[in-house]
Amino acid sequence: MKKKIVGLLASVAMVFATGSMFVSCNDYDEDFYAEIRSELQNQDATLRELLASQVDALQAQLNELKAAQEECKTNCTKRQAELQAAIDALTKALQDSDSATELRLNALDREIDGLKTEISYLKSQDELLAKSIGVLTEALNEIRAKEIENSNSIFVINNQITELYQKVAAAQALAQQAYDQAVKAAQQAGLNADEIKNLKDAQTQLNEKFELMQSAWDEKFQKLTATAENALAIATANQIQITNLKEEDEKINKKLSELTKTVNENSLAITHLGHRCDDLENEVSELDKQLDNLTDRVAELEAAAAKVQGLIDAAVAALNEELSKKIDALNNRIDGVEKKMNDSFDALDLRVSDLEEAYSNLDTKINNEISRLQTEINSLVNKLTNALGQYISGIVLQASENMVTGSLNTPFGINSQVLALFYGEAATSDVVFPCFDEYACLVDAEMALTAEDEEILGGFNSIPGHFKAPMGTKLMKDGEGNAGTLYVTVNPSDVDFTNTTFDLVNSLDEKSAITLSPLAKSDKLIKFGYTRADNGLYEAKATLNVDDIDKVTMDFDAEKIREVVKNAFNSDEPFNITNTYMTVSDIFADILDASGVRATWNDGIKTHSVYSQYGVAATAIKPFSFAFLYGQQGYKLPHIDPLSELDMHLDDMALVEIDDDLQLVYTIDGETYTSDAFDELIGQINERIAARFTNKINKLVQEIGDQANKNFNKYLDLVNGYIKRINNNNIVNRIYDIFENPNDYLQPCLVYEAESGVCCQVSNSMYVPSPFLLEGEGEQAVRLVPTSFNAEFLAPAFKKFIAVTNVFSSDYTHSAQKYVIENSGDDTDKLCAEALELANGQENFNSVFDGRTDVAFVTDSKYAGLVYEIAYSALDYSGRVAGRKYYVKVK
Repeated sequence: MKKKIVGLLASVAMVFATGSMFVSCNDYDEDFYAEIRSELQNQDATLRELLASQVDALQAQLNELKAAQEECKTNCTKRQAELQAAIDALTKALQDSDSATELRLNALDREIDGLKTEISYLKSQDELLAKSIGVLTEALNEIRAKEIENSNSIFVINNQITELYQKVAAAQALAQQAYDQAVKAAQQAGLNADEIKNLKDAQTQLNEKFELMQSAWDEKFQKLTATAENALAIATANQIQITNLKEEDEKINKKLSELTKTVNENSLAITHLGHRCDDLENEVSELDKQLDNLTDRVAELEAAAAKVQGLIDAAVAALNEELSKKIDALNNRIDGVEKKMNDSFDALDLRVSDLEEAYSNLDTKINNEISRLQTEINSLVNKLTNALGQYISGIVLQASENMVTGSLNTPFGINSQVLALFYGEAATSDVVFPCFDEYACLVDAEMALTAEDEEILGGFNSIPGHFKAPMGTKLMKDGEGNAGTLYVTVNPSDVDFTNTTFDLVNSLDEKSAITLSPLAKSDKLIKFGYTRADNGLYEAKATLNVDDIDKVTMDFDAEKIREVVKNAFNSDEPFNITNTYMTVSDIFADILDASGVRATWNDGIKTHSVYSQYGVAATAIKPFSFAFLYGQQGYKLPHIDPLSELDMHLDDMALVEIDDDLQLVYTIDGETYTSDAFDELIGQINERIAARFTNKINKLVQEIGDQANKNFNKYLDLVNGYIKRINNNNIVNRIYDIFENPNDYLQPCLVYEAESGVCCQVSNSMYVPSPFLLEGEGEQAVRLVPTSFNAEFLAPAFKKFIAVTNVFSSDYTHSAQKYVIENSGDDTDKLCAEALELANGQENFNSVFDGRTDVAFVTDSKYAGLVYEIAYSALDYSGRVAGRKYYVKVK
């Protein structure tokens, strides 16, 4: 409506505006005014019509409101009536509730009166108990007054105490009974929970009062009991003391009787002694008289003695004078004799002095000579001891082990004493390992390490063991023992090797470039059969210096050997092992020196040397490169059925080499079976068989003969065991697939041990990763074997590198690189980064290492569902890098 009114007003304004433009046209004024009036009338009619319609609409709305108001009044009246009814019902319910509450209060009052009655009863019982305590107190006083006579009253007190406890228990039982009755009555009266709780609180308070009373009673009872026990103890002690006093009184009375008897006896003796004293007094008087007579006689004798003494003194004086004269004369004679003796003694002293000097000189000469002889004897004894201690009577070669062939020892005289190592040269370019794909020409683009990989690993240059070498650098294992270990026995077994040197020499006594370390006692056990374990009684580490490689390398016509083996294999005639190995023996003749161990020592007398047998081959081998078969035409390998166990003789088995591909050929029941030697496990068997015939082929053929045929069946069980492993090995089955490029046989691969114990290759597919099943919670490890499709038999690795380069969520929307490199992502990306850090923190992960080394891939149960990207690269002895990426999923 507002829009219409506004439109009308606008039209009117336009008309007026138009009219104002033509005020100067007088001829048309009337017509114009007429038109204006007509338009105004029309507009007025229209406006009135619009206003009327609007009024009607408003009236309709007003009528609707009035109807709604009436309806509301009706509904409100009805609702008011309903509410009033509800209020009336509620009022009645409240009145009824008040009546019930009054009844419950009356019941409660009755129960409270009952409780008061019970409490009065309990108070009376308490008074009775107090009276009982008084009685007990009086009884205790009586016990103290009559400690001995009434000792048995303690038991009476105990009985009374027991009765008192029983009364207290009865009072408590009555209180509990009263409480139970009150609760029951309250429930019957319909008391609410709060009122019952009040009753329970009252009963609890009453119990607490009873417990306090009982505690006080217990304390009093304990004091009474203690007092009674003390009284009993005192009474018992007094009784014992009286008994002891009675016994002591009896003893005293007995002693008094004995003393009375003794006194009587002594009185009689005293009487007798009195009479004896009178007799002794008479005897003493008589003796006094005799003493007086003796005194007079002594005086007379003393006078006579004085006269005799005078005579003696005169005689002694005369005698002394005569003796003095004689002594003087004798002294004069003695002086003369002493002078003569002194003169003789002086002459004798001079003589003795001369003799002593001569003796001393002679003794010095003798001692010097003895010392010289003793020194010479000791020197000779020491030399002899040293000579005996250093003397070596014989050296026997027992076994050897090295990185190329391992070791082999058979019970029928075939020993493979080989000291060897792999070596190579960075011939085409500088070596950087690990590196990007521009260096690793054998790596597929999607499998190569990337700049993002380097960044997440912290930079290749910072990786432990990061390897660089300029073009032309010799590549070989460094350090002592790089050419292997030689095991020997030395006779006698207790030789001191301190001043002994051991060298490898040929029959012309020329030293080999491979040096031996001093012999060390070895606790390794030598076993028959092929093994890569240590052996021997004494061991020496064999070491080759990089500058001496050319002195021990082999120089032979490889094409000639290849042709011989190929012709033998392609011949229609049965393969003859004797003829083939005779031919190969002729080719290898005079290539490697037969070396022995020379022990040299100087025992202080002269230099000695002892030699072992010449049975050691010492060499350095340049293996195939990862690119050896690059560009060759591929072919499909024959797939063979599972092998049955062998039943054959030595002549039934042969080893051949065709176009650098070794094969085992078995003739069983007239049928010929072959198995590709690139298979890791068959390669191991091939390696064992080949190692038996690497040393002195001509001598081997002569020594084996019938003896080998007799003993060979002992080893069929061992071979059959390997056949069972071949039939159940997933890697073996993989080898029978089609390879478009034969060079793939030489490439690295990553193997893990599955839950069934079977070795499997880790998946190269990001979206079909190998499952790693975890057991339990926490960190767990899975053994990974970084190797190659030929078990590194043809193209071994010089250096290896393995690292986790990324971790993805199960839907591949989150990753560790996103969190670390892009510095973005959420908690899932962070979890991926934590899993990557844990795995790369383990030994040999994200570092360069040597040799055949297994690694432990560590993860955690909290990372279940994540997919790991593992990069494995290997550097061969020609400076070539090859590698792939593998994917595992933790479950």
